[in-house]
This record gives sequence, structure tokens and C-alpha cells, in this order.
Amino acid sequence: MSRTCRCRDCGEDGFYPVVYADEGDGWERCPTCGSDRIEWGNKCPLCGRYAEKLYCDDCARNLRDRFHELLLCNFNKEEIKALNEIFDGKELE
Repeated sequence: MSRTCRCRDCGEDGFYPVVYADEGDGWERCPTCGSDRIEWGNKCPLCGRYAEKLYCDDCARNLRDRFHELLLCNFNKEEIKALNEIFDGKELE
């Protein structure tokens, strides 16, 4: 899995930090604002943006919404309830 960063100050994500070195010490900085307040995370395999888990929040939400619409088009409420119980017990809203 690829790694990437997000800046907690300017919100930039999907980057590798700029590294400044001075006599053996190195400082990682955001390439947009220069902040050292960066978080390492995973690179979303769908869009390449920063993700705390496997997928970024936007892609996970999009997939969940599209999957929910697919279920509603093909199954009635009782069938959806049965699928939830069979596969993971989580309700799809």
C-alpha cells in the first residue's frame, strides 16, 4: 500500500513532504504552506488522495451510496435485511 501525507494547517493532501536537512537532522514540510504539521496516511487506491484507512472518506461514501442505490433497485426491504444479517450485520441506510 502506498503512503501519502495531509497537512493539518492548509488541508493539502496527497503529497510527499519536502525534506530540509541540516547537519544530519531533517524536517518534513508541506510543499504548499511549509508547515511541519503533517500526517502520514495511506494513499486511496481509487483517487490517490490521503486516507486514514484503506479508502478516503469521499470514495468510501460514494461507493456506499452507489451500492445502497444498487440494492434498492434490485431487492426489497426484507431481502436487504437478510443480506445485512448474512454478510456483516450492519444496516445500510
